[in-house]
Amino acid sequence: MSTNDTGRLQSLLETMNVPVARKAVATQADIHWLGRNLAIQNSAHPEIEAAREELERLGARLVL
Repeated sequence: MSTNDTGRLQSLLETMNVPVARKAVATQADIHWLGRNLAIQNSAHPEIEAAREELERLGARLVL
């Protein structure tokens, strides 16, 4: 997974309540974790839908 693939998602995550280790989006496990957990602390964030779209594009198994 390259920075080119995850750059937009990483940019969106900078303004969200996400653990620092997950903001790096270094592995496919990070993508899946974010798909399951991103909305828990960020459901009212104005960019949550854009982040969900990026997670789906990157192959998250479950995007809540």
